[in-house]
Amino acid sequence: STKGGYRSSGINVFKISDIQVDEINVHTSFITKDLSELRFNIIVKNTNSKQLDSNIDSVIEDALLKNAVMLPDDEKVIKAKGEKIGELDVAIKTTNDITYFIEIEKSNKKTLWFDYVKLLTVIKGSPNSFGIIICPKNYAHSVGVWNLYKEAVTYKAHLVRLFGSVAMERIFIVGYTQSAHLHGKWEPFTTSVIKEIKKNH
Repeated sequence: STKGGYRSSGINVFKISDIQVDEINVHTSFITKDLSELRFNIIVKNTNSKQLDSNIDSVIEDALLKNAVMLPDDEKVIKAKGEKIGELDVAIKTTNDITYFIEIEKSNKKTLWFDYVKLLTVIKGSPNSFGIIICPKNYAHSVGVWNLYKEAVTYKAHLVRLFGSVAMERIFIVGYTQSAHLHGKWEPFTTSVIKEIKKNH
């Protein structure tokens, strides 16, 4: 059903707002220009723990493709010594021939390390390519809220100390606040919001 322009019946509407970047430049401006107020859906899976799933990856990708073209899937594959070690979420190219490799990290702060490894692997030796990590400032779970953006910034600073800024100067971080549309208004995503969404499922 549709209520006040928003879909109900198991689908919860969220939005991206309050975007923050670790460095303001042409690249982060290009990536973020169509992301603010972007709506995405959260669904509750029919599992015992009622896990939440979202379509934020495809929504972000669609927004980015307004001003760029998608690269073939094999461009997203990360290889080491000929073996596949991972795959990136999004790879796009702009009209002025700049490539962006993007990781959308929704919930797991520990996989941010691997995101950096993957991005460094693909942009190394390609001066016209840049890595972007997009992650929430408020990932809510059953016992609290994590700021993945803050974690990503901290990890980046550590990697700069270890390997120098040259390796990292083409990777940028985009953070956002995610809000849920509940009771006719937008509320920041918190543990209590999760409980309410799962209770109503």
